[in-house]
Amino acid sequence: VGRNDGGGVDEALAAELRVDTRIATLENQFMQQAESDRGAVVVLAESSLLEQHLFVKEVSATALAQANAGAAVLISEPLAWQAGLAIGDVLTIHASAGDVPLPVAGIFYDYTTGGGLVAMSQPLFAALWPQTPSRRLILQTTSPADANALTGELRQRLTALDGSYGVIANAEVRNLTLTIFDRTFAITHVLRLLAILVAFVGVLSALLTLQLQRLREYAMLRATGMTVKETSAIIFTQTAVMGLLAGLMAIPLGLMMADILIDVINKRSFGWSMLHTLSPSVLVQAVLLALVAAVLAGLYPMRRVAAVHPAAGMQKL
Repeated sequence: VGRNDGGGVDEALAAELRVDTRIATLENQFMQQAESDRGAVVVLAESSLLEQHLFVKEVSATALAQANAGAAVLISEPLAWQAGLAIGDVLTIHASAGDVPLPVAGIFYDYTTGGGLVAMSQPLFAALWPQTPSRRLILQTTSPADANALTGELRQRLTALDGSYGVIANAEVRNLTLTIFDRTFAITHVLRLLAILVAFVGVLSALLTLQLQRLREYAMLRATGMTVKETSAIIFTQTAVMGLLAGLMAIPLGLMMADILIDVINKRSFGWSMLHTLSPSVLVQAVLLALVAAVLAGLYPMRRVAAVHPAAGMQKL
């Protein structure tokens, strides 16, 4: 539950929700636009511990304890990249109480498109901006069914309150995010299909040229008694080995390109990075795709070579 017009959440509404038996926990979230010695930032604070609502990237246990105690802050990864801040540096916040130098205790992941984020404990936030009300209420219900019912009730109740309120469930955020990602990366699937088609045509032309160049060799094998089936088996084996080797060689190249995308391009473009996860099934699929593409591309050269008469093949070259 949050205010969309920049105001604070009604305290009477918060008091009613705290006694609702369908709500397991209720947390207040505070937000403040502020200036710092590294530019404009957005300061966030919640009534819970920092590690409970942040996806922490780098922080030690001692530094995290200091941040929860109000002696330090955590900053977002884009802010650390853009401002050149690291753990142990000092960020000076221009608050209503004056300029406050705060050590950077850690860095957390953030994938928003706004400015840099600074997360601090709620007592420290209250000391810097004592009159700032909470901007959002974060509710955790006892069951998913209660969440659906409560979301509908709150949307009806909030229409009677002054100000512009919004209610959104985590499931809705997740579904909307996945929908946006699917639309964004639709072009990626098209490019993947085009890459497979280009690779297939490339393998087909290369194998056809290679097999036709060895036409006399295959004709000699046929003339010495090798059957069409045995000749086709040789071509099939060569094609499969080439496809297998191509798939295996593509794995380190693909991993290197993924590292460049995550650690270089994403950082320079957005200031954030992603976790490196490697699924063995993806590697197996890549090798199988190269193998199947090579085998399919070798079917036509195989039939073309096998259909040539030995005497005619020995006269080709």
